[in-house]
Amino acid sequence: MPFLAPWFLVGALAAVIPLLLHLRRSRRMQKIVFSTTRFFDEQFIRASRRARLQDLLVMMLRILLLILLVLAMMQPVLRHGAMAQMMGLDGRRHVAIVLDDSASMGVMSERGVLFERARRGALALLDELSAERGDTATVVLAGYREAGPRVLFSRPTSDIAAVREVIEQLELTDLATDIDGAVRSAAAVLGTEVDHDGRVVRTSASGGRREIFIFSDMQTDGFLADARLGAGPLISSFFVATRPQSPPPQGHLSIDAVQYDSPQTMVGMPFALRAIVTNHGPSPRQVLAQLVIGEDVTATSRVEVPAGRSTAVRFRPRISEPGWFAGHVEIEPADDGPGAAFAAAQRRYFAIEAGERMRLLAVNGAPSSVPRRDELFFFRTALTLDPAALARPGRDGPPPARVRIDFDEIRPDALRYDRLRGYPMVVMANVRALNDDQLADLERYVDGGGRLLITLGDRVDPAAYKRWIGPGRLHDGLLPARLTRSRQVGDEDDAAAVAHVEEGHYIFADPAEVGLAHFGHARIGRRFDVEAVRGDVLMSAGDDMPLLLERRFGRGRVMMLTTGIDRDWNDLPVQPVYVSWLYRMIGHLGQAMDAADQFLATGRAVSLPASVTAFEPMRIRMPDGSDTWPEGSATAFNFDATERAGIYKVYDTAARGDARPRMLLAANMPHAEARLAYAEREHLETFLAEDAAWMMVDEPEAVAQAGRLARQGIGLWDPLLMLALAVVVAEPWIANRLSRRRQLQAQSRRAAGGGQGAAAPGRVDIEQPAGLKRSA
Repeated sequence: MPFLAPWFLVGALAAVIPLLLHLRRSRRMQKIVFSTTRFFDEQFIRASRRARLQDLLVMMLRILLLILLVLAMMQPVLRHGAMAQMMGLDGRRHVAIVLDDSASMGVMSERGVLFERARRGALALLDELSAERGDTATVVLAGYREAGPRVLFSRPTSDIAAVREVIEQLELTDLATDIDGAVRSAAAVLGTEVDHDGRVVRTSASGGRREIFIFSDMQTDGFLADARLGAGPLISSFFVATRPQSPPPQGHLSIDAVQYDSPQTMVGMPFALRAIVTNHGPSPRQVLAQLVIGEDVTATSRVEVPAGRSTAVRFRPRISEPGWFAGHVEIEPADDGPGAAFAAAQRRYFAIEAGERMRLLAVNGAPSSVPRRDELFFFRTALTLDPAALARPGRDGPPPARVRIDFDEIRPDALRYDRLRGYPMVVMANVRALNDDQLADLERYVDGGGRLLITLGDRVDPAAYKRWIGPGRLHDGLLPARLTRSRQVGDEDDAAAVAHVEEGHYIFADPAEVGLAHFGHARIGRRFDVEAVRGDVLMSAGDDMPLLLERRFGRGRVMMLTTGIDRDWNDLPVQPVYVSWLYRMIGHLGQAMDAADQFLATGRAVSLPASVTAFEPMRIRMPDGSDTWPEGSATAFNFDATERAGIYKVYDTAARGDARPRMLLAANMPHAEARLAYAEREHLETFLAEDAAWMMVDEPEAVAQAGRLARQGIGLWDPLLMLALAVVVAEPWIANRLSRRRQLQAQSRRAAGGGQGAAAPGRVDIEQPAGLKRSA
């Protein structure tokens, strides 16, 4: 508890004045000698002692009065403990305003939308800053962006009007919350760099107070669980809790995901689509889910969602035209009222490509007039089966929709670019080698967006394939790994078994159809070993040697199977999973992008493949209808302006008018943002570094007052003056009351006449004030 005017402490010497007066009065006593004590009784003696105590009480009240006046003149203040180290700094303020623009700030509270309340609190904070005094300010947005928090002023500016204008123009986004990153960025702008554990790594000396005000609903997912947040002891952090006072009694609903069974569907055939609806409330809720494709509601489904659980709502739509199409799933009735969920939580977008047929070109390196000995016999047979024959006993529902494939075949010597470019996908099966011109044509085809599946076999020359990789090749070569040698694997050897599949990949994402268990009886008799893996391993054997690999190559992709596609080297073609496995591989390669890339979390940075041999800029149409041109290089276009949920349309720059987009991307708010789990004061203590100087403000409307409290503390002089006034009033009242009581007691004794019995004669010396009448 510091003092603003400590020099008034010398006034405490005035407290000795009542003591000196009391002592001086005590010395002014007279001795009166009485011949007998019979005129005195015990009551008189007790009254005399009581009078001395009463005089002492009056003296203490007068001393207290002087002490209170001195303390009030010293101006004591009571400060927040964590902010005490900010004392002594000059009056300049350097303020970083962290404004949470995430989707959950769109919740309606008792006093309006949370984001608007935060904006008003930030503007009220600016009212206290003065450019003439040397104050500066900056703004950091706390919505999660993969590229890092958005800092609106890289250096704190004294142009407070410009900061105000920027804040007034800010709009809410559909991002997740990133308080941790925003606070670290704000600290860096103010000159302090902190590490993962909240420790100060570097700080630059600057005069004045440095403060960070975080306006956020404090979603727990906005803090890193394995990190300690803090801006160091020299920066004061104010966590301004901007959220509803209480959640809605019925809770809220959200759509957490939209899933479908294939990345590419066929025109006229139904495909399975399901939406995951979550009830965050304490009681079951009836919900009507609507499937909207384009502008039309194509299907509805009413389900009951249990309390605190999720339910899958299923649809089976049909697409009438080929090409890309987009839609969304939404739920009704929408939550409303204070604490209710926001629009982004109750709508989920998706984009998918529909085709009439898929053209596939196969390069057969081991043809045969005997069908079962032909390299592509099992491959061709699997892709031409009737989908109705694919239904498995015990599996509910119809068989998965399959892409209809137009299957063309050529020999290796016919491979050239003009022959390849009309096909979205090429399969090279057990091809011995390619000459330099053929290899360059194949690289050009894949770089321009083609997809290539390479399967190996007994005709492959590993020495020739080694030329496919190297610094002299386009993108350092086509292959996702370098071939070393083919080797026979014993039937009982672990290397003969499929031991691992990448379950997060689309090909193996459905364990009920293509899971590791379905490969349990498959045996790999022979395969190529590989080294220098440069792609993703999707399937591997028991000795960890890759069996299936994938690599991006320009705008296209390459997938390589290190064993054969027929029965010569393995028994995969006779396994029940073979057909589904092939269809999922071809469906995956047939897409312009990975299925995972089509579903974006807002705030994510997207890398769209570019072609070196056919480079062309891209144009992206945003959900609001505006266009943007992402920055590009020879290998990719980088795009990170995904702050809004909705459909992003990707065009070639040359496309004009009503041209169809090259692809569609669906961006959705991360589902964790819909939980509305708020961090309380005790939770903040677990997230913050031990030396962090911080305080929590309960609502944004009180932020200016809280800032003054932290900087100046609570002035105690007013309570002290009020207490002194009370003493001033009480002291004469107490003194008069005590004096009146003495007079009444004296009158009572005189009326009694002193005849209450004689005492033994003797001598008593009684000290008495000089003014006492001797008639007593």
